[in-house]
Amino acid sequence: MTEYINVVLDFLQCFLEYKLSLIPTNQNVFVDFNDVAQKPKMELMGAEVQDCNIGTKENPNIVNISKSLPPEEEHKYIDLLKEHFDVFTWGYKDLKAYDTNSIQHTIPIKEDKKPFKQKLRRVNHVMLPLIQREVRKIFYAKINVPLIFSKWVSNLVTVTKKTREIRLCVDFCNINKCSLKDNYPLPKKDNIL
Repeated sequence: MTEYINVVLDFLQCFLEYKLSLIPTNQNVFVDFNDVAQKPKMELMGAEVQDCNIGTKENPNIVNISKSLPPEEEHKYIDLLKEHFDVFTWGYKDLKAYDTNSIQHTIPIKEDKKPFKQKLRRVNHVMLPLIQREVRKIFYAKINVPLIFSKWVSNLVTVTKKTREIRLCVDFCNINKCSLKDNYPLPKKDNIL
């Protein structure tokens, strides 16, 4: 029995030495038992990007392409993007509506929890026209529909983008507290990739 334990320990030691030899010595990289870096650092490669219009002059649709691409590869990428132009969403009008008879999303709620209605929060008067414009866009694109009587009410949260536009988000803190948790969450992105 002790001979078997010694063989296993020798194997584990060799395996650990092999794994440690794969780690570059000039970097402080620590891996967990799944060979995933504990604190991975994402660094840009230093390549700059250039704007490229794959739409028309009347309707420009700008994508970013690396400046470090060779010219022949750049043309291949542009041709590929133009060929699959319909895959991208350039605005709310491009989002496809779906039939609620075939697809319907439900959130499982704990049985003992009651619906929650948040108090209406005041909105900055400067942001109000921007919020109204964004809500109109979503409404006319038929993404959201108005409900008069709802059991759950949450406030809108505005997030300002880098382009000074706003993104509308919904405060789901209360519904997250009342919903059942998934026992099988998605795996780590590092493991998938």
